[in-house]
Amino acid sequence: MPWIWSSVQGAYVWARNQSQANREQNNRNNLHDELQRLRQNEIGSAERLGELRSELQQQSAVNQAWCERHEATEAAQRSLEARLQETQMEFLSERAAAQEEAQREKQVKDAEETARRELAEAERRLKHAEDRANRDLAQEAGKKQEARNTVSELREALADEKVKLAHAVGACTEEKEDKRACRDSLLVELATAQAKCYAAEESATKKLGSMEESMACAREEMSEMESELQRSMTAEDKVLRLELELATASMGRDPGPGNGRKVRSHRCEGGPIVVAENARRDPRDPDWQRMLAEATCYL
Repeated sequence: MPWIWSSVQGAYVWARNQSQANREQNNRNNLHDELQRLRQNEIGSAERLGELRSELQQQSAVNQAWCERHEATEAAQRSLEARLQETQMEFLSERAAAQEEAQREKQVKDAEETARRELAEAERRLKHAEDRANRDLAQEAGKKQEARNTVSELREALADEKVKLAHAVGACTEEKEDKRACRDSLLVELATAQAKCYAAEESATKKLGSMEESMACAREEMSEMESELQRSMTAEDKVLRLELELATASMGRDPGPGNGRKVRSHRCEGGPIVVAENARRDPRDPDWQRMLAEATCYL
């Protein structure tokens, strides 16, 4: 049979028949193509692994920044809680002041009621005095004049008490309105602070959860790429060993017809290999059959 050219070994090898030569050449070419593909996959996997590591570093930096921001948010939250507590204390103090003011208003009302009772009593006494003065008018003119003076004094005192009472009621009403407005403003400020605190806490919690999920996905993807790279390297080693065994088996030295043998030295990827011209291999050779079976299993 003729010598055939092996594109994998870069040399001529001897084949027993044309079909076997074609099969061996196809097998070698396929192995060579598979080796090239595995190498390209290894290069792509290494590049992807580098990209993933860079992304992981970036994600770690972003996560660190978000952790710092979360700590700042927690500090702000604690500050807001302290401010809220202070506001609550102020509100409680204002409420206590309002209760005191209500107590004072009650006292003022009691005073007003007392003044009304005194006024009624004064009017009653005035009427009684007038009646008594009218009865004693004919008898005692001096007493009548004195009674009139007393009535005038009582009326003036009553007018003064009415004016004072009106001023006190007005001042109490104004102070009550001021206290109510202050309490409303404090309630609005308290509600705003609580809403801001809850919103900041929810935003920080959501962002931190999203960053943790991204980091977990990146770690899983990097682990898968490392496993794929390891499998590619293992497959490449198997292909190299199989190619070396096939080259050694196809270029084994056997005696042939003629006065002598001419030996050519060729170099392949595994190192220098000696190929004998006119070399033939017995198909019944157990070693040859074993190597063919292993090659078939690998393919």
